Amino acid sequence: SHPALFAFLPIESGPEGPVLDFLHANFLHWMQRPELARRDSLYAPSNVLVTIRNQDTVAIFDFEAGELVWAWGQGELLRPHDATVLANGNILVFDNRTGEGASRVVELDPIAREIVWEYPRGGAPDFYSGSRGTVQRLPNGNTLVGESNRGRGFEVTPEGDVVWDYRTPHRNEESQAAAHRVERYLPSEILLD
Repeated sequence: SHPALFAFLPIESGPEGPVLDFLHANFLHWMQRPELARRDSLYAPSNVLVTIRNQDTVAIFDFEAGELVWAWGQGELLRPHDATVLANGNILVFDNRTGEGASRVVELDPIAREIVWEYPRGGAPDFYSGSRGTVQRLPNGNTLVGESNRGRGFEVTPEGDVVWDYRTPHRNEESQAAAHRVERYLPSEILLD
C-alpha cells in the first residue's frame, strides 16, 4: 500500500508570474509493464503516471477507480516534465528547476521515495530549460536529454559523461533556439515508403 497523503495546492504565482492553470499536467504515461505490476500494485495496468508541472509533482492515479494512489515531488522538484517509468520500476523525470537557472534529470525509486541517480550531480548552470524538457532511458543504460529551450539534445552515461551533444542552429524571431521534444527511435520504428 502506498498512502497518498498529498494536497493539490491552489497557486497564485510562480517563478514565471501568475499561475492560471494550477494543475498543468504536461505528460501522461500508462503503466505498461506487467512484470512490474506483479511486483507491486503501484504499477497496476489501470494506473497512469502524470507529471503535474505547477504542483511540482509526479503522481500515479488509478484511472478506473478515479483515485490518487501515489505522489512525490513537492519540495523536491520545480516545474517537472516528462516523467516515465523505467524497466526497473524507477521513475525518470526532467526537473526544470524553473527560476534557479540550472535543470537536472532525476531517477527516483518510487517505493523507497529516494533519488537513486541524477544528472548533473549538484547542478550546472550550462544545463537549463526553464520550461519543457524531455528524458529517455536508452537500452544501453545512457539517458537521452532534451534541453528544450536551448534547442539542445545530448546523451549522458550513468557516470555523467556526455557521449554526444547536438544544438540546433535554427532560431526563432527572438534569436532563441528550441527543440520541443528529443526522442530516439530504433530504425525498425521508423516507417519509410
